[in-house]
Amino acid sequence: MTRKLITTLLCLILAVALPLAALADTRHTLTILPGDDLAAIPAFEDFCEALSVTLTTGEKSGGLTIGIGGEEIATVALGADSTGLYVHSDLLSDDVLYLTWDDGFAFVADQMKEAVKREAEARGTEVDQGALDTIDTVLSLYKNQIVTALGVGGLAAKPSVTTDLDEARAMIEEAFQESPDLVEFYGNLFDKMVVEEGEFTDPERDTATMHMALTLTGEDIAQICDTQYMRGILEMALKTEKPDLEGEALVSAVDEAVEMARDIYENSGLNMVYNIYAADEGNTLVAMDMGMEMSVAEGEETQNVAFNFNYDRLTGNSGVNHCADMTILADNVEMGLMSFQLKQGRDGVSDGYLGMLAAQQQITLAYHAENQGNDRVRTLNLYSRGNATAIIEPAASDRPIIGFQLVSGPADSGVLDEIDDANGDTAVNVMKLSAEELSSLAVDIQTRTAQALFTAMGKMPASVIQLLIGGIGSLTIGGVTLQ
Repeated sequence: MTRKLITTLLCLILAVALPLAALADTRHTLTILPGDDLAAIPAFEDFCEALSVTLTTGEKSGGLTIGIGGEEIATVALGADSTGLYVHSDLLSDDVLYLTWDDGFAFVADQMKEAVKREAEARGTEVDQGALDTIDTVLSLYKNQIVTALGVGGLAAKPSVTTDLDEARAMIEEAFQESPDLVEFYGNLFDKMVVEEGEFTDPERDTATMHMALTLTGEDIAQICDTQYMRGILEMALKTEKPDLEGEALVSAVDEAVEMARDIYENSGLNMVYNIYAADEGNTLVAMDMGMEMSVAEGEETQNVAFNFNYDRLTGNSGVNHCADMTILADNVEMGLMSFQLKQGRDGVSDGYLGMLAAQQQITLAYHAENQGNDRVRTLNLYSRGNATAIIEPAASDRPIIGFQLVSGPADSGVLDEIDDANGDTAVNVMKLSAEELSSLAVDIQTRTAQALFTAMGKMPASVIQLLIGGIGSLTIGGVTLQ
């Protein structure tokens, strides 16, 4: 049980390991900026002022430090390579803990299989071997994708447009090496892709030197129904909805779900068109146009649904402008809109916003960034507007619901020294610990966590402590009342 608890903890930490290490080598400190409604609660404003969250990132690792009232409460440092996940935290141990991808995914697979077996035992039925095999197949795919990504380019690899289709095919084959039918599906899609080199100009965007075009129909997408991957996903979904499904009944239900999906793809008039423009040998995305249309049957009625997305990058004397918009239509009626504008100035100042509109409600995220000394200061504010018929940029007089400020500067590498130097030989492999060592580690974790919580409570402002003890009444934010 102790091994399960500790291994589960390390597996959960994986969820934040990837985005942490994807940032540049800097120190990032996050501050919450309460809007007028939230600032009216002294405890919330005091809490935001007392709380500090600092992220330190390196080439292959990242560390998150939580502080209260100017004192560091806890730090969690994460690192990953193609062999496994490393964790170092004063909440866990003085040592760097280590979990291989093989052991981690094997543990998750074992837990899922045990759940299937317990369900079968509780119902007095035989264990469905097909369900067990599906678990292995799906988790193996996910593991291979992670290991391939870490082994090929690392977590901080710069995104680019792949212009070499042979290279793209090789990446797909590596990621899905245990699912040849899925590799074949993607290969058929690549066969339909057209790549042109030349000079592609448009007044709305920078000049491109490469154009990739792809048109897909429902028949093309329906081929995924012939893969074991698709069957595995549908089987897991059906088992979640109806745990009693077993044996031939489960196989029959999966067959029916597969054919239903195939029918939707083939008979919905699905048509998808992609156009991608790039420059600098595919390293700079210049523009993207995506369109999709299909018919969706609802009872005896049929609804025509369309989706359109456009992005353009335009470089001028003062900087680079990024513009994007998205529209979702149902029977030619706008159901949802998205608008994105970002100007990156040559003077280091960036301004922009992302607006989303649906059901006459506009949600907007406004962004501003500038350099202050050696630091880069970014601010993101959230706005809400009702009775909206079109997306408009927030005015200077509008008040945000809440905001976030991120200050980035030179990193303190000392936070990451131990985890950057760790490897499979120097770190402690949790799966190889004895029962006594695991029990000692579990007790140590409980003690360290309790100590951190007591320290945090001791540094909390009095107003926050009073709120936690006494509770809170009603609160109105953005016109919505919370009880």
